[in-house]
Amino acid sequence: MTLQKAKTRLMSAAEFRATSAFARDRKPASEEEAAEWGFLNLKVHFDPYEPAAAAAYQKLKKELAKHDVLGMLARELQKSRPSPHLTRRLLEAMKYLEPRYHNEAVKTLLENLEVLYPVLSQVLLLLKKVIETLDGRTREEVFATLRQLITTDSHLTGIPAHLAFAVRVLAHDPSNAADKALVHAFNSSWSLVRRDTILAMARRARRHWIRDLLARYRNLGQWEQRALLIASYVLGEDGDHWRERLAHQLWPLDKLAKRWAGEKKGAGTWEIPL
Repeated sequence: MTLQKAKTRLMSAAEFRATSAFARDRKPASEEEAAEWGFLNLKVHFDPYEPAAAAAYQKLKKELAKHDVLGMLARELQKSRPSPHLTRRLLEAMKYLEPRYHNEAVKTLLENLEVLYPVLSQVLLLLKKVIETLDGRTREEVFATLRQLITTDSHLTGIPAHLAFAVRVLAHDPSNAADKALVHAFNSSWSLVRRDTILAMARRARRHWIRDLLARYRNLGQWEQRALLIASYVLGEDGDHWRERLAHQLWPLDKLAKRWAGEKKGAGTWEIPL
């Protein structure tokens, strides 16, 4: 295990007590800091499966409306070293803002990806969450930025999780240019990324690419093989015949994934899980 400079800051006990919002004897130095402390004490979480989910969601939105989430994010991004803890909480809160705020917020994030490197996973998860609420121009800006990061082997996507989350966003990119970026991602050595790329190409209905990959099934890792089993359902009868030939060779978990995908397809609720 290693400590990453961008994500780690060592400080003395005295410095921590002087700057921590959790120090009992410390008072906020300004109104802005007081607002940040109040926001950090807010529980930004929503469980859609709880009994009173609708009421809880409205309550969360009402509480968030009391805080200038976008203003706090803008101030944080102006710092040379934004607080990862506060920035993560702000990104989490942005998912629950009204869609009309998403376009400007996303543009701000795209302009500051270098600064946001320590929390880039959260940024990419947010982009996936709000991508359908963005206007066409902003959505294309997101896609173009991610395509460039991947095809140029940017250090920003040099971590498997970052690259995998970027692939999940590009799964929603309808352009042919995304194919090049996704194939480039698939050529990485990380099983997580390769698995998500297979599912992304299936979601984009790139049947020719999926069909060509069937011939390489035995050379893939278990994660990629399982993803290809699920992806093969986009091939119709060709996929049916291919899975029949493999049926006796599958591991129990692969059989379970195959059965799950088949039941979803048969029930008409099929959607590539990505």
